[in-house]
Amino acid sequence: MFIGIASTFMEDVVVSTRSIAQKIQYALLPVTIGFALLAVATAFAADSIGTKSWVTIPGGLAEPAGKVAYVASAGDGIEAVDMESGQAIWESKEAQRPLALAGDQVIAQAPRGQAKINVINVVILDAPSGKVVAHAQPIILPDWVAVDGGIGLSFSSSGTIDGNELVLSWHAERQFAKGVTFAGGAPPTQEAMAAARKIESGIARVDLTSGVASVTLDRIPQPLKAPHSSPYYDVGDKRLNLIQSPENLPGGIRIIHCMLDARNAQTGRPLWKHEIAGEIILPDVPPTAQRMQGGDQSPRR
Repeated sequence: MFIGIASTFMEDVVVSTRSIAQKIQYALLPVTIGFALLAVATAFAADSIGTKSWVTIPGGLAEPAGKVAYVASAGDGIEAVDMESGQAIWESKEAQRPLALAGDQVIAQAPRGQAKINVINVVILDAPSGKVVAHAQPIILPDWVAVDGGIGLSFSSSGTIDGNELVLSWHAERQFAKGVTFAGGAPPTQEAMAAARKIESGIARVDLTSGVASVTLDRIPQPLKAPHSSPYYDVGDKRLNLIQSPENLPGGIRIIHCMLDARNAQTGRPLWKHEIAGEIILPDVPPTAQRMQGGDQSPRR
């Protein structure tokens, strides 16, 4: 699984390794239909609503004591990882990204399936076993929002627990992509660019007992606080580092393979490494615009 499709690195959008081509094709779709858009990113950020009983780590969440971590896996699901050995305790394909921890339950984003692009599916898992406890009502955001992102579409969210509710503060933006033209090569007008530009934010709440979901919009869009980047993450007596290995694909697309590296926080002694979901980084200029600007040098068949 891969987290993040962006022109610059941002955390945590989930994209499966088994559906990279499908995700890239979807991300480029607005270009082919004439409504091209620029960048995508999903990041978990700190928020003032509710509380957090976990430590945010690359790719997921960890218990503060440093016993178990819950991460988006490289196998198109989420895993519970034993932080003593680095081995997976369980893996679930019923979820893609951990959102919050509530007692002995993991609240996670489930695969979108056939739902519309503005829908977040939420599933509640039993933390010790990974078995599904319940499915909540889907969170339905404004029609133009793309939770998985796309070229010119960005989405970020911050998860907390408030009493018996999951609270997701979210922020979404839309704009034209660089280098995109209308039919005949005409650049977009200022009016068209202004019409395409859209920003909204709000709060989604999910009752963890009844599963009822609700969404409210902010009268004035509010930005989310970006998480502070860190060279390491201390959890219990362990220090986690993120190791990234880039892979370049045709069209300026980059895949970033990600690995958690755990060491003893005091001595620095290596403990284990565990592969987690990576990232897909799209170019600033869509491939179709690149070919129009610089000529398509690829061989014809």
